[in-house]
Amino acid sequence: VVVATGNDSGAVGQPANCNGVIAVTAHARDGDNAYYANVGPQVHLSAPGGHCGSLSYGGPGVCAGPSDLVYSTVNSGTTVAVLEGYGPNAGTSMATPHVSGVASLMLALSPLLTANEVRSVLQSTTRPHPAGSARRGGDEPASGPGANGQEGGLLPVARPRRPHGQSCWPWW
Repeated sequence: VVVATGNDSGAVGQPANCNGVIAVTAHARDGDNAYYANVGPQVHLSAPGGHCGSLSYGGPGVCAGPSDLVYSTVNSGTTVAVLEGYGPNAGTSMATPHVSGVASLMLALSPLLTANEVRSVLQSTTRPHPAGSARRGGDEPASGPGANGQEGGLLPVARPRRPHGQSCWPWW
């Protein structure tokens, strides 16, 4: 089970702190933890979640660094489904599908993988947080290569490229 760690800028709570899950936090484009992301020793991986990082967040609406959002499905209804489409969002719930998608592809190729094997492969193929980025939720900069057990490494996700000749979003 792949779960989001939450968006309270605090400790990881249930269900992300339960045994047997893959807990996913969010990072910004620069590799810094997203300012809103819950982090802690229960985190296994970080994936792109949108908005700005902990070190570049200057308060509501203020981001000193790059601030990208993740496109996801949306619905304009507040109590019943109304109009579906795509829209920009940020959060650990935007990061988690990157990890669950990769896990699903792994299981499609090797259906006998155990949950621990999936988590191990995911963690061993991440890249480290960039030098100087915060990876524990506060202003503590990352140092040294790789994940340190306090928080997982970054899941590399390629930026989508528009096919030649296509000028509209979405292009699929």
